[in-house]
Amino acid sequence: MDVKYISLQHTAEKILRLSKRMLQQAIDKDWDRLARLEVDRGSALKHLFSHPDIEQSLPILSDILFEVLEVDRKCIQITEKERFALLQNLHHKSAQDRAVKLYRENSTG
Repeated sequence: MDVKYISLQHTAEKILRLSKRMLQQAIDKDWDRLARLEVDRGSALKHLFSHPDIEQSLPILSDILFEVLEVDRKCIQITEKERFALLQNLHHKSAQDRAVKLYRENSTG
């Protein structure tokens, strides 16, 4: 295997490691750390896909990149579920706040 392909494979493996760490942060609900990892991973992805030999390397990297996509799918599922729960909680709190305000405005006490 040529040195340039080893370098690309190393970068793809780094992207996979970062993706797995992002998934763990989603599981742990550590959104700040997940966002920082996403920035790091974005830089690595940009480096990988701007490499002049990426097209010739895709057959070698495809297994790693498919695994990245699968990890991303899981991470997206978790973050979407948490976002929906947060929106539900926000809506519930807003409804409670409106009820308390209405009660206070109309109470005789």
